[in-house]
Amino acid sequence: MNSPDIHTVAREALARADTLAATLLPGGRRRGREYVCASLAGGNGQSCSLNLDTGRWSDFATGEKGTDLVGLYAAARGLNQGEAARALAQELGLSNGDQGRPQVKTATPAWTPILPVPDDAPAPTFQHFRLGVPVASWPYLDGQGRVLGHACRFEAPEGKEILPMTYGRDGAGKRTWKWKSFPDPRPLYGLDRLAKTAPDVPVLIVEGEKTADAAQRLLPSMAAMTWPGGCKAVAKADFTPLAGRTVFVWPDSDRPGIKAADDVAGRALAAGAEQVFIVENHPDAPEGWDIADGEVKGMTPADALAWIEKHHRAYEARTATNDNLPTSPPRGRDYDDPEPPRGSRITRALDAAVTLDVFESMEIKPRPFIIEGLLRQGESAMFFAKTGVGKTYLAMQLAMGATREGEVLGPYSTVAPCGVLYVDAEMSAADMQARVRNLAIKADGKRFHLLSSELLASVNQAVPNLDEEWRPAILDWLTQHSDIGLVVLDNLSSLTPGVAEDKRLDWDAINQWIIELRRRGLSVILVHHAGKGGDQRGTSAREDQLNLTLKLTALDDRTTTAFRVDFQKARGLSGEQKKPFVVELVEDEHGRINLVHKNLNDEMTAQVAFLASEGMKQNEIKDKLDISQAGVSRRLKRAESDGLLVVRGAGPEKTYHLTDLGRAATIGMDAEAV
Repeated sequence: MNSPDIHTVAREALARADTLAATLLPGGRRRGREYVCASLAGGNGQSCSLNLDTGRWSDFATGEKGTDLVGLYAAARGLNQGEAARALAQELGLSNGDQGRPQVKTATPAWTPILPVPDDAPAPTFQHFRLGVPVASWPYLDGQGRVLGHACRFEAPEGKEILPMTYGRDGAGKRTWKWKSFPDPRPLYGLDRLAKTAPDVPVLIVEGEKTADAAQRLLPSMAAMTWPGGCKAVAKADFTPLAGRTVFVWPDSDRPGIKAADDVAGRALAAGAEQVFIVENHPDAPEGWDIADGEVKGMTPADALAWIEKHHRAYEARTATNDNLPTSPPRGRDYDDPEPPRGSRITRALDAAVTLDVFESMEIKPRPFIIEGLLRQGESAMFFAKTGVGKTYLAMQLAMGATREGEVLGPYSTVAPCGVLYVDAEMSAADMQARVRNLAIKADGKRFHLLSSELLASVNQAVPNLDEEWRPAILDWLTQHSDIGLVVLDNLSSLTPGVAEDKRLDWDAINQWIIELRRRGLSVILVHHAGKGGDQRGTSAREDQLNLTLKLTALDDRTTTAFRVDFQKARGLSGEQKKPFVVELVEDEHGRINLVHKNLNDEMTAQVAFLASEGMKQNEIKDKLDISQAGVSRRLKRAESDGLLVVRGAGPEKTYHLTDLGRAATIGMDAEAV
């Protein structure tokens, strides 16, 4: 049988690269015209890259690279070039001359790990071609103390990177060490410790080799272990050695760590563990805290043991109940697990439907507020106004206030502080810095992340927008920064170049992305412009998925120091929470700008104040509004005492004049229409 021409297969594969990439490297993502993933096995990350236009690829962790998709297929599947071409040709449905589709021979793997490592194997050097020498390494040993491989930690400019190293045999039969993962299922770290303990000694599982060693020092009465690959690789580990054991799982204090601990507990139970418990962290533990941090800060063995004894709970497998509706949903699926076929996902979703009697009996907690009375976790809002009214001032005030507990604006206070990503695509960096410095409210500077378009452009970096390249990149960044709870996009026009504002279809992709942010428990504030008619500019579909829409209106053309705020949409708010108010920008004695909240009076008082300012006499107002003379007099006094009116003159010469607050309360009124 003739072998297919490698160049022909490579050319055909490149033509279908957009769809092939996810098949060859499952779990990765598009980044413009590039497909990135964790490694040649796929997975969420950036260490492996494929150019969808040229076919060039590289795995930066191992140093492997190539110029076409046949070579990529060969490296990912452990085949030589001819074998890869035949297999790929068959997948593509290419003919093979008169022989029909090519038949794939049984391939000889290009790399076969050898576990345990033979006694005559040379010692590994751990020198990485790109990352240099690791700052730490941990040997994985089996129950007899034999080496299975190593995990090495490197400190790269972009953060820590942990790579596995195993010993094995290449396609030519040569034995050597390589930066390759353990074969699945992967061994646990600490099997040697486990083998030295009696069956009734409990096991403690933590995340990471460094943490496992710290846990063993603090808790010598337990066998401290971990799994390789971090929180995304739980599904690849072999938990069968835990059969018959009592297991405690102590997670890192962050969302990915808690999710991974839940997964570990379930798999340990499925592997035959006698009992499985989850150790709860202190509610005030810093983001990412683990027991290794506790050891550094002075935690003693007695402290660690006492905490486990008082703060553990029995693990319960999740079922289709309200347990599956967390207040803050987990951010994304485990990309180390291949995504199931679409049909099965839809089937499982349909099977999760609940009957109405079950639904009514479920204890579904409302999403908690970030800012009490205004913005909840996982909700989206839009502020819109004409240019220069003050929408960025309001967005900055709320965003900075969201990073620390306490009053933000009048009756609105932060009750659940969170990190903030503020994407500014319009203001100059100097103007934005001036606002940050001049606003009286102060943020927790370490939790407020500012992405300034002008600042990025000044150092030749990519300028943010909401196109198909930036949207997934922002999602990935947010996954790595789990403290972020609020994203502010200022403003939509600057962030959506080329998008027709009045076309719903142009907005749909961005809309779905915002919905995905909400599903992940993130709140979103959109800052937008008003159109000529005063409503938000562009398609009304933009408001469909919003929980909150605020319209900001200048009091008149003479002032830019105060504006009125009206709730055009307020899903989940009621009563006093939805009443319009005025925001005044007041400079204090230190030159700092305070945003002062002022309530508006009832509608009748505002109407009386407006008509009086238009020169109507009290008896004319009485007839116009069909109220008593005493009612007019009483409301005029109230309008004056509440700051809507100032009175000049006396007797017949008395005149009434609206203040800034009065103009805010009477926006849109007309003497003929009232």
